[in-house]
Formats: sequence, C-alpha cells, structure tokens
Amino acid sequence: MIGAKICVGADRPDPQPAAPVAEAATKRESDIAVDKEVVRQIQNLGSDFDEIADAAEASLLKLKYRAVEALEKTCKHANPDVARRAERLLAKIDEHTLTVLDATGTPIVGGKLELILHPKTFTFVPDERGRILVEKPASPKDDLHKFFIGGYNTQARFSHPEYGATGWTPIYFSKPGKQVFPVPLVKRGSEAYDRALRGVIVDPDDHPVGGAAIKCYQLRLGSSDASGMLTNLVIYTDDQGRFAYYPMYVEGRMVKALIPAASSAIINIEPAKSSNLFPYLGRHSNDGELKIQLERAHRFHKLKFEKRGGGFIDDSRELYEIYIKCTRPQSKREGVLPARFAAEGGHLLPGTYTALLHNLNFVPLEVKEDSPDELVFRRPAPMTYRGRVVSGVTGKPMAGAFVLAGGSTNENHAALLTAENWQAIHKLPEHPQLTERALAKTFQIEASLRAAARTNDTGHFELSPEPDEESHILIALEENYLPVEHSLYGVKPDSIKRISVQDFQMFPAARISIRPVTDVKGIAITTTWQFEPEGQPEWFGRFHEAATSARHYEFANWLRPNELQTIFVPGDTALRIRLSSKELVAVLAPPNPLKVSQGATEKIGEVSFIKLQRDGR
Repeated sequence: MIGAKICVGADRPDPQPAAPVAEAATKRESDIAVDKEVVRQIQNLGSDFDEIADAAEASLLKLKYRAVEALEKTCKHANPDVARRAERLLAKIDEHTLTVLDATGTPIVGGKLELILHPKTFTFVPDERGRILVEKPASPKDDLHKFFIGGYNTQARFSHPEYGATGWTPIYFSKPGKQVFPVPLVKRGSEAYDRALRGVIVDPDDHPVGGAAIKCYQLRLGSSDASGMLTNLVIYTDDQGRFAYYPMYVEGRMVKALIPAASSAIINIEPAKSSNLFPYLGRHSNDGELKIQLERAHRFHKLKFEKRGGGFIDDSRELYEIYIKCTRPQSKREGVLPARFAAEGGHLLPGTYTALLHNLNFVPLEVKEDSPDELVFRRPAPMTYRGRVVSGVTGKPMAGAFVLAGGSTNENHAALLTAENWQAIHKLPEHPQLTERALAKTFQIEASLRAAARTNDTGHFELSPEPDEESHILIALEENYLPVEHSLYGVKPDSIKRISVQDFQMFPAARISIRPVTDVKGIAITTTWQFEPEGQPEWFGRFHEAATSARHYEFANWLRPNELQTIFVPGDTALRIRLSSKELVAVLAPPNPLKVSQGATEKIGEVSFIKLQRDGR
C-alpha cells in the first residue's frame, strides 16, 4: 500500500479493537434514541391538540420504516382517531413506484436511479428498502407523466459505488407499487460477487479502460453444456476498468439460486467511441478475476450496404439496426460492432465482417490493411430455380402455366378460382411482380409467396427470388389442372446457385362441393382420395406414380365441419372421398363411385358423421 508505514518487532503498534466496539456501541445508542422518539411521537398522535398530532405524523413519516412496527400496533388503538392516523401513516410509508433489486433479487439501498427523457434527467435515491417514489404529475404535459403512459424513449439507469453502473434501459411505470427494476449487479465483497463475471479491461498499453459497455449472452451454469439466453442488459466499467456482471435472467426467468462456480457466458465489450479501441466478443468463466486486453484500430472506414432492387441503404433507422460481426482467425478473436458503425463508419481491424439487417443478408467482406476507405457490403447472388411443366396426359409442354416459389394451396384457394379469375391471371406477363393484384390477391398466398413465373412456349420456367427469400417449395398451377407441389428440402444448388427440377406433370382437375356435418366442435376433418380398381383413364398409372414420388397433388386435405366447401379431385377418374377425424367414424362419400369430367363440379352436399366412443367404436 503506497504511503503505509511498515513496523517490525517492537515498533509494531498493538491491535486496537476498541474502535469497532465503540462504533457498535454508538450504533446501539442511536437505535435506542430512535426507538424512544418513535414511542414519544406515537403518544403525541393521541394529543387533543391537532397541531401536536399533525407534527407527530410528520415526524413519524420521516422515520419511515423504523416506525412501521409501532404503527402496526397503533392501528388497534382504542382511540379511533389515533388508529386512523396510524393507518394513514402506514399507507404513506408504504407508497412507492418501484423497487431497485440487485441480481439476486435483494433490494439495493442508496445509489442513484436516473430517469431520462432527453434532454432532461430526473434523479432518485432508493430508500432503505430499495424503493423510490415518483409522484404522478397531474398535467399530461409534464415530462414525468410520460413515464406513466409509456412515452417514447423513456429510459433509466442505475449506479452505486458498491455495485457499479448499468446502461440505459427502456422503462415506464406499468404497475406502480408492484414494479421492480432489477440490475445485473451485486454488492462487492458478497458471496454472489465472487460468482460474478468480473475483472478488468485494459488497452494495448495496459491502461484501464473506463466507461466500456458490457453485455453477456448464453450463460452456461457450471459444467453443463446447455446454454440459456440472457436479457440484453448493459453494465459499464468504472474508472479503473473494473466490472462485475452477475447474470440474473436465463430464458426470461430470474436466476434465484447462486450461480455455480465454473459457469461461463459470452462477454461482449463495446469501448467508448473516442477510444478507437476495437469491440471484443468471447466466452469466459466466473472462476476468478479476468483481464481482457482490447486492440486498437487505426484506420477509419465508411460502410455502405446494397439494398433490395439496387442502390444503397440510406435510411438512418435501418442503418442503426444492421448487425455486424468481425471474425479474426489469426488472433482467434471476434467482435460485434456498435450500431453506429453502419451509419457513421468507424475504425476497423483486418478480418472477415458479416452483416445482417433482419432477414437481409450480405456477402461477407474481407477487410485488409490496404482496403479502401469506403467499404461496400454487396447482396448475395439470387438462387435460380429451373424446370419444365408438361401435361401428364399427353406429355407435351404446357405454355403459360404458373410456377410459384413459396406459398401454399392448403386452404383450397386454387379450387375457388372462377373462369373470370383465370382470365385475369392469364393476362399477366412471363415474370409478374408479386404486387400484381391478379396474382397476389387471387391466389391468396401473398404472405409467403417469394417469386412467380409463367412457362414459355416450350414449357420451361426460370425463377429467381430475392437472395433472402429463397424457397423450399415450388408449386405449378393452371386452370382445370391439379396443383403440383415439389419440395426442395435437401436439394443442393450447383456452383452458380442454380437448382434444376424434374418435369412437373399436370393432370386434369375436377371439383366437388361437400359439407361435413357433425356436432363435435373444434375439429378438423381429413380427406383422402379413394380410387376404384377399375374404370380409370389410360394415364392413371402415370398419375399414381407421380403422386407417390416427391410431388404432392393432394392439397385439399383438411375440411372445416358444418361448412360447404369446394375442393379439387382428379378429373376423369373413378373415386370416392374418405373423410375422417380421430373423434369421428370415417365415412366414404358419395355412397357410389363418381367420375367428374375435367373442369366440372359435382355437388355432393351434406355428409353426416357418427362420433367415436371412448373405446374407439
């Protein structure tokens, strides 16, 4: 210790235990004096003079929790006026807006809770139960009123000399009196502090880095391999570069038990903007003090990001939402860039940078010592799907058929399209825009539709959805033909991102209208085509083979009870429909096989069910 006197042998002063004993005695005397003051003021509550009783109320209110036990007994006082005053005082003492809790759920006494509504800051000090009281303003124009209604950009931060400091956290008083403000901090010297992720952050010259923002992710408790996500809470290093982050949430639930030794988490460090120090990302354990040395970047780079449809992203809100991560294989280090880098630029180290904006991907960017000052994140090349649509009956190409990437026909929308609908659809170009009303609204699949194309004169098609909108399903559609769905799961593209699929064989479609009737509520009814062994067209073998391959023709597999619905069936084939549900006895409809011509509709009408008994009969 600098400046301390070192004594040897006889020069060593004798121990002096008297000071702690004197301090304890002084504290006991103080407590006795407060207890006597509480008794005196309780007696004054019963004064015949209102001035004395009112002054006693004010004094007891200042004593707060020290007076609670005596006031609770006074609530049963024989004098009803004294009892009412005691009840009123207890309500006032208990009145609070929120309680500041440390990471173990223990109230924090003292420190500073700052509420900010830029440019104003309101400061409150938690009392001996960790509580603060924010009086709700009468006027909605008052700035503090916005904290009670969830105003825009209302935030809070907490700091305490024995705990540390947190970053700004969005806040509003949704449940005043029951609300808590938990922080990922614990008291220095406590048992929990020894289990925190703690240490010091220094720069390349071994100087402490103060004011660095720290987040933690993916906590692993003890030797377990299982990881839990932590809430996105921030703490800051102090002037000596020291920090102690105690993870308090795993998968949204508070960690109540003491975190075991040998636990670990990913630590993300974001230095102050003015330092030019590079961010850091790495997994560390809570086995002891950490020392993390940051690197300094010397070259400033401006960043640009291509957007969908060409050009560059220029919306500042979008730029601040871009997530950028750097991987540096040589130093085996990673770092997540602060949000400002995408919008404002920043000092970068050599490495591989990946960027993501929601579901918008970019090609990884390699930054070198001699890279230009302006760096551009390019969009990846789109995936291209190629194939051909042919008639399953004749084998000839089908020109003008539609092929969709994504989407679904499970809701039977295609079966509901009229001749007028198809007339509008057939006017669309070879590569229609997804915003085309005749396409999106008529097919009713705009929510998951990625791209659409029509086949050319040779039946060929080519689809290229946006790079972030790649699809695992292709669907072929044409008027009076069964829709065909082809799964692309597990299919690998070639070296130039092309996927070629086998021919889509399209077979004739007819329709039936049917109304399944049952008093069983909340069920779904499955439909299955049941083909007759005889009386089938000559192409039926090809259809049966195609339907049992990777292709999917039977889309109308769910019916809603007690509603008249129109569904597809293979045209010109002899079949019946099997309707079933786990709650109902299966039914074949109609009683006799039907054969509906291509493009025609057969009205079956109502089909009644019998409810299954518990024994399955």
